[in-house]
Amino acid sequence: MSALRPTPADRAAASDLARRARTVLALPASAHLAVEDVEHLDLGDVALCDLAGMPTFGCPSQSPLARAATEGRGAVLTATGALPDHPGLVTVVGRLRKIGRAHV
Repeated sequence: MSALRPTPADRAAASDLARRARTVLALPASAHLAVEDVEHLDLGDVALCDLAGMPTFGCPSQSPLARAATEGRGAVLTATGALPDHPGLVTVVGRLRKIGRAHV
């Protein structure tokens, strides 16, 4: 039995795709966040940033988003690219988790 091994070209293509996705997440033209059991999520007080390649949200500690992260709720983030040379749509699905310190 043989295992499929990625070729250097496969690794380069995956690296390029990851770079493009990070660019879209770092500079989105628009973003939509759907969170499990949160009906009205105001993104006005939410900052989307990249922390070591992980989409990260900064928000007030008492916000519905912070509470959802504390509870480990599921979330879907969809972002569209703002740069003409990096168009595209990125969708990230996972569970929210609280990291760092809470600020009031």
